[in-house]
Amino acid sequence: MVCCISNKVRLPRWLASGWLSAWQPVLLFMVHTNASLAPSMPSCSLRTTCRPRRAFQAVRAAAVMSKPRASAATGSAPNVLSIIPFAITNGIQFAKIKPEVLSGLDQRGLVATYDINSKECICSVPAKAAIRSHPGSKTALDLPPITWQQLPWFARIALLILDEVKQGSTSKFADYVRVLPQQIDVPVLWSAEELLQLHCKYFIKQVQQQQEEWAQLARQLHPHLSAAGISTDQFFWALSLARSRAFAAPYTPAPLSVAPKAALAAQVAAAVSYLASGAATAAVVEVLGLSAAGGVWLWLTQQSQTQQQHALCPLLDMFNHSGQEQSECELDVWSDSFRIVASRPWRAGQQVFISYGNSSNDVLLQLYGFVEAGNRQDR
Repeated sequence: MVCCISNKVRLPRWLASGWLSAWQPVLLFMVHTNASLAPSMPSCSLRTTCRPRRAFQAVRAAAVMSKPRASAATGSAPNVLSIIPFAITNGIQFAKIKPEVLSGLDQRGLVATYDINSKECICSVPAKAAIRSHPGSKTALDLPPITWQQLPWFARIALLILDEVKQGSTSKFADYVRVLPQQIDVPVLWSAEELLQLHCKYFIKQVQQQQEEWAQLARQLHPHLSAAGISTDQFFWALSLARSRAFAAPYTPAPLSVAPKAALAAQVAAAVSYLASGAATAAVVEVLGLSAAGGVWLWLTQQSQTQQQHALCPLLDMFNHSGQEQSECELDVWSDSFRIVASRPWRAGQQVFISYGNSSNDVLLQLYGFVEAGNRQDR
């Protein structure tokens, strides 16, 4: 297998430490349901889950970049601003940024339209507005469930993308699909001659293993792709989108906000019981209801520690990387949304960057198709 660097959401310590007993959630809800139990609990930070492999000098990567090539994510038509109506319709919040094709670079990015304060949420994408693969999610292109479950996550995301493409204007994601880059310039799609220009046997071997893995997936799925009128090149395009733009996160069947709502419902039921049958019955109803709510909370947190989802998040996936930044994609487990929170102020007119994780240039090149000058992870 190739080096698979996955941006992965980590649960906060208060949620993942395991110190809560089955009754402690009940006590928490009894305290908080009378106050404001807003979704202000700590959210989960995306981090890379495996250490960067041995890095090679960026100047070597520059050798293959020296001839004119498309940037890592290109495709100026259609206008990237056409994603905005889709974002508004689907509840994506982005009050102080807009997508833009950067002048002279033919590269997409997100630019601040107003000054942004540190700790301010810049962009928030509800899970329902993302293309996601998670336990129990639907299959794509009529694949049998057993075949679907055996595929790696990025192949499932790729097939979901192609399924939306096939649906055309009837797809919920039609406006998003239209603005996806027409080319992702990653080494797995390079020719043998281009790879040899890197003069790095280790990296070349990594990419060749990835090329073989993708070729094997294409052979395995050929009957289904052929039946849907999808070529191998289109499949590889979708794979490159999935590998370079998707986020990994814990998965829960419902947001954690369900549990406080259940606790509130228990108190309402207790009040009704009090009016109907007296204080003793109301107390029993409230204890049972709060216990159920606590059980729901505990079950959801346990699910989030054992199950994963992968998501392609419209608009949010247009943020470019800088190793100098600390902002990363977060999963708000209470509202079940992906978001970016500013780690420092930004001025109107600046391109807003985030971090894809502490990755060396060989990782950045293999996964995203670019290298970063002065990358501290290469030292």
